[in-house]
Amino acid sequence: MIKNKIGLLKIVATILCSVLFLSGCEDNKIGDLWPDGEDDIACTPDTTPVSFKNVGFWTDATISGDDELTKNIDNLDSINFTGLTHLNYAYIKTDEKGEINPDQTVLDRIEDLRKTVTGKGTKVGVSIGGGSDANFNTIAGNTSLTDTFVKNIAKFLVDNDLDGVDLYWATPDNKEEGKLFEKLVSKISEKMREDKKYFSISVVSGDDKHKEQAKAILQDVFKSVDFINVRALDGQGKDFATLEDSKEAITYWTERCVVKNKIVLAVPFHSTGDVKSFGFIENASSAAACKDKDSSGKHYYNCIPTVVAKTKYVKTHAGGIMSLSLEQDSYDTTAPSQYSLQNAIYQTSKGTNVGACNL
Repeated sequence: MIKNKIGLLKIVATILCSVLFLSGCEDNKIGDLWPDGEDDIACTPDTTPVSFKNVGFWTDATISGDDELTKNIDNLDSINFTGLTHLNYAYIKTDEKGEINPDQTVLDRIEDLRKTVTGKGTKVGVSIGGGSDANFNTIAGNTSLTDTFVKNIAKFLVDNDLDGVDLYWATPDNKEEGKLFEKLVSKISEKMREDKKYFSISVVSGDDKHKEQAKAILQDVFKSVDFINVRALDGQGKDFATLEDSKEAITYWTERCVVKNKIVLAVPFHSTGDVKSFGFIENASSAAACKDKDSSGKHYYNCIPTVVAKTKYVKTHAGGIMSLSLEQDSYDTTAPSQYSLQNAIYQTSKGTNVGACNL
């Protein structure tokens, strides 16, 4: 009898192991997705309605390198803002005291951007952070500074007639920073919901390189935000920000139980290597706009076919696209270029063809 029971247990164990293997749990290492101290959970069926978000970032960046293309654009009519649901100026810095004091040039640009999209149904906000992670740690670690920071965000939005804010705490690196991040997000969220403003955060892709940083983000964070901007922008050369990278990033956060409607995929409007804007590359050779990747070895980037493919995938598996960033798009001095990446995103999101590349 004992031998029979032992034999039966072995059979059951073998079946369970086979089921786990076939389900992909072993390969995907589901348990490794979750922050330390949080129980692994099975995601409930996602029945949340999806509203496609077309999120544009504007950075006032100057692209360096040979034949420098300076993006101090005075004629905003040359930039394609068509179909944007959200437009964020990036990035507004904060000091360790939670103060927000951008110079007048930045304030003027924000005002120009807001006026340009007035009446187009676009919500306009700012992204706060960028390189000031250390200041976020200081602010989040002190209740008084947190309260001051949140009040300053709310006041800045009101003073500049803005609709919301994105928090760019680039990489909470460990469990302790993850707790501070969750605290800060929760406090900002309470105020934004009270003021009826949108609130998003920026997160890493969750790939092998950033797995520990992704795990530092606690699960309660996602309840506090309207959406997350997933930065699947890693890689060099031909492996820069590929479609497969995007799919893997979306899968990671989906398996962390983030609903599709809250996952917004970031796509690059710049190249890697000898860094240039897509607009510079396209202006140098319009044929480059319709390649999947530049093959010269000098520039690697997402062109129209890649952006279209990503947008199509997002329409099924996520909640939107975030462009980083609009001032690096293709444009001319009088009107948006026919090779605009932003136009390709908008047309694809609406289910229409992108005529420039016959897609």
